[in-house]
Amino acid sequence: MWPASVRLRLLAAALVLTLPAGCSLFESEGTRLPLQLVTRACAGTPPLEGATHLRLRVTGEGMAPLERLVPVGSPPEALEGVPPGPARVLEVRAYQNRPEEGGRVVALGRTAPFDVAGGAAPSQRVVVRRVNAFTPVSDVEHPETCGALAAPRAGHSATLLQDGRVLVAGGFALQAGARVALSSAELYAPDTGTLSAAPDLGSARAFHSASLLPSGSVLLAGGENAAGPLADALRVDLAQGGVASFPLERARSQHAAAVDSAGHVLLAGGVGEGGGVVAPAEARVQDGAAAAPVAVPLPRLGASALRTPGDGLAVVGGSDGSALVQDVVLLRFGAAGFESAGPPARLLQGRRAAAVAPWAGGASALVLGGFDTPTESPTTQRALATSELVALTPGARATPGPNVGARADACAVALPDGRVLAAGGRTGEPGTLPQSSDAAELIVPPAADASTPLPVVLGLARLEAGRWAHTCTLLADGTVLVVGGLKEAPGEVGVVREVLGDVLVFTPAPVD
Repeated sequence: MWPASVRLRLLAAALVLTLPAGCSLFESEGTRLPLQLVTRACAGTPPLEGATHLRLRVTGEGMAPLERLVPVGSPPEALEGVPPGPARVLEVRAYQNRPEEGGRVVALGRTAPFDVAGGAAPSQRVVVRRVNAFTPVSDVEHPETCGALAAPRAGHSATLLQDGRVLVAGGFALQAGARVALSSAELYAPDTGTLSAAPDLGSARAFHSASLLPSGSVLLAGGENAAGPLADALRVDLAQGGVASFPLERARSQHAAAVDSAGHVLLAGGVGEGGGVVAPAEARVQDGAAAAPVAVPLPRLGASALRTPGDGLAVVGGSDGSALVQDVVLLRFGAAGFESAGPPARLLQGRRAAAVAPWAGGASALVLGGFDTPTESPTTQRALATSELVALTPGARATPGPNVGARADACAVALPDGRVLAAGGRTGEPGTLPQSSDAAELIVPPAADASTPLPVVLGLARLEAGRWAHTCTLLADGTVLVVGGLKEAPGEVGVVREVLGDVLVFTPAPVD
């Protein structure tokens, strides 16, 4: 008999863990759910290193949670007795010691929601990854090789599609130190861990916006190439395999965009022709093919947009080109296009290029960091180390949030449990050269019985490379996909720049 430590190493090297057919998890009647556990990583700490027990848990609508604790060396190949119904989720946690004895979760895997009908159920593959870590993606059939973009890119978009895949589109590469916009696009499939080519966009663009429409297509609006800001939008329809182009009312790049549930897309601010700030905002309707008016002018640089309670939209922060803006403009789509939804909410401090994420279930916004200058000024701008919380209701006033790492252009993603992941960005201090940040933090809502209402900031393991102009996308299983970006660091002469092609998955530790 091999020692336990040797058996554990052999187990961590196995891709698919199984027991003989007929091993039953549940004795009650129900559907048999075939299972594969993927526990091999292409880099970093093996997912099951130090783990002693696995907890398998099935939850879903109209059913009581079903779970079982098993030794790491004895996972089942199928779960028996899973009740039929919609939105089932299978979660696998790896513990360092038994959970009832204070064991800590070291790795976790979770499926996207799936339906279970009577009879045979579709096989569920669960990729188990170390928690609170950024893990390179890999093809589950070839887990020893880390995946990467076919074309390294920054200033791109990454959109979660209705089928769970992610469309990574456009962006720029560097050629002889100059930015070159890309027309290529790629697809990431979370169930297989693979990257594949998507239809070419037909026109190169970076720093555009991407909005998922109710039809399932994606509207890529504006952006820029070597000739300057673009005055068109592309509708990418992967189901039909085509890309359609529509003219915009104005050229704009680096603008804010958001879409309501009916598919009305707001385009606000940005850099226009000649490098000036675009003041008139624009709405796109009819699957992006037509324009609609916006009653409120929105001259903004470095602003963000997001959905508000009641299906309105809000434009947060930024500058008007000469001064930082504290107003949070609230809009709602009506018979005359986007109209004011009441007096603006107001930030405590103007900030450009802040990270903004929904908070408190979308009732508020968490605004993190940003720069303290109204325009790009690499040697004089300062990255802010403060945050604030603002209710997305007319006339609301922001309240201070916790201190965070001083940076701008970070990505911020609201997790399903209410926490927010902030990652990457770029730092800035007057008189210093710009530098990408490798910092990552989790902002945790206060407990109901907490003595202070302030969120708590938890530092995470740093990204392997600092980056900004990257994307962070929440996937259907609750993990976050981090793609590409621009790495900047001071060199012997000036700033050394590199466009990244890595693709990472962040798996947050569970809170319960």
